[in-house]
Amino acid sequence: MKPRTMRTFAVVIAVGAATILAGCSNGGSPRPTEVVSLSTPESTTAATPAVPDSGGELAAAQAAIATAESHTGGRGVEIDHDDARGWSVEVVVGETTVEVEVSADGTSVVSTDSPDALDGDDRVRFEQVGVSLSDALATAVGAVPGTIDDAEVTEREELLVIEVEIVMSAGPGTQHAYIDAQSGTLVATDGS
Repeated sequence: MKPRTMRTFAVVIAVGAATILAGCSNGGSPRPTEVVSLSTPESTTAATPAVPDSGGELAAAQAAIATAESHTGGRGVEIDHDDARGWSVEVVVGETTVEVEVSADGTSVVSTDSPDALDGDDRVRFEQVGVSLSDALATAVGAVPGTIDDAEVTEREELLVIEVEIVMSAGPGTQHAYIDAQSGTLVATDGS
């Protein structure tokens, strides 16, 4: 528990105990009590509104995938862009996945996480992917002009796809492009 939560909890217990004891001291008949909250807000500063990710250029995303694949000797299966950090690329290496943080321009490795074991479902899903992540991104941006926010292997209506979220250049918001993970063809697009 946080210290503030523990203090609030202790005050509530103390007030409750005092209320019970006070009820006992007047012959057992209850009397009205006033509940007073002694907790204070977590922060007195106004929250800063979240700024949406502007996405990264296709060429930088493709470079980030190539850099992560070269660094690990594996195959890129997911990518995520963060304006402040650059790219995060998940790479399958044998029976594991490795997350590789890559610079915004896609040319250098910033850090590499420890490998995680693939579960059976992910292993089967990734083995069925026939198109490269880079090619899927190119197909998506060809259908929906904009910048890449993220992409992942998933299912859509029982079809294995690479879902690419694109920050649209034609206006505010994002749109998803669904690329058939085996053939690399565009399946559908939709806005969010």
